[in-house]
Amino acid sequence: MAGKELDVFEVREIIRRLQLKQSGRTISRKMQISRETVKRYKDLCEAKGWLNGNGLPTVTDIQSSRALNLVGQQS
Repeated sequence: MAGKELDVFEVREIIRRLQLKQSGRTISRKMQISRETVKRYKDLCEAKGWLNGNGLPTVTDIQSSRALNLVGQQS
């Protein structure tokens, strides 16, 4: 079953929790999303350098990165 698409503010919450060093399992449980979703956003954040403690990325940064990431996932 496919889940719902996360809005930008939910993505920012994932990033905030990752910056606080919460585990993927904890984030998944607290936000009621799959661990695979958390892992996918963690990988994106690491690639973009968003986990280095410089605050949260802007809404525009997240939207453009998600669009590029989704294009890359299509077969």
